[in-house]
Amino acid sequence: MEQMHKRQYRGAQFYFKSRESTDGLVERYHILLEDADGVDVNYVVTDLLNSSRTHVHETIVADSDTDEIITNEYLRNKIITFLNNYLGD
Repeated sequence: MEQMHKRQYRGAQFYFKSRESTDGLVERYHILLEDADGVDVNYVVTDLLNSSRTHVHETIVADSDTDEIITNEYLRNKIITFLNNYLGD
């Protein structure tokens, strides 16, 4: 596995795993969360861009193992904040 970027929150650690772009309108980022109990959860953050590729129209955060969309706002915001900090936004 490639070297991962790491950030810690309250005993849990986020890792940036990879980035993929499909047609230029969809960007996917793979994030690993190792919780304080050592349980690993893989997430995928999907950014849907507008047709001119200048603005993120929608961001979807999902558990990549179950495809369940994350509705817990606290967790969702932590994942997005980690990703934005990693990307330098």
